[in-house]
Amino acid sequence: MPPRKKRRQPSQKAPLLFHQQPLEGPKHSCASTQLPITHTRQVPSKPIDHSTITSWVSPDFDTTAGSLFPAYQKHYHQNRARHSSRKSTTSKFPHLTFESPQSSSSE
Repeated sequence: MPPRKKRRQPSQKAPLLFHQQPLEGPKHSCASTQLPITHTRQVPSKPIDHSTITSWVSPDFDTTAGSLFPAYQKHYHQNRARHSSRKSTTSKFPHLTFESPQSSSSE
């Protein structure tokens, strides 16, 4: 006999409580209706000055320079130097040449 299917345990977590209704209404017929939020708070906003928005960025970092860190560049050059000292490898096998077969119409 095959083993019996295990039952799924009911979730130990509390159901999610949303503070606002979906824009198109409830998605499921069993969805509970929520009351609208009554404790909202209005906060004044500041206008953003786009000319000074990046003034806090340190000018030490030049974005036009290479994006690799020096450690990675050093590692790359070490690998290149290591490979340049190797003997040039020649193929152990001769190159294959293919000849086209003569057409049978010329006979």
